[in-house]
Amino acid sequence: MQRSSSCVPHSTHELAHCDGATARAQTDTENLLTSFLQEPCLSSIIDLNRHLVELGGDSLVAMRLMARLSEAFEIDLSPVLPFEVASLRDLVARIDMMRQSIQD
Repeated sequence: MQRSSSCVPHSTHELAHCDGATARAQTDTENLLTSFLQEPCLSSIIDLNRHLVELGGDSLVAMRLMARLSEAFEIDLSPVLPFEVASLRDLVARIDMMRQSIQD
């Protein structure tokens, strides 16, 4: 079962790059992840090349993040997944792969 796009926030969030430039979230997963991370005031601009812990996240933030992403995309995401990847960009890629495998 695929969720409608209405579950994904329509605004896009700023993403930082290692050269200091910013860009907008490009995918539903990037958009949701950045919106969920901005809520606990970790940062107003999320750098997907950094690890969750580098942005001030901890195990509680990871659990909340994975629960919200699981609900939004209707997939089962482990709360330890953010700690198994090197960066938030890798986390987005893993989630997108899982979403794609379910859709196939």
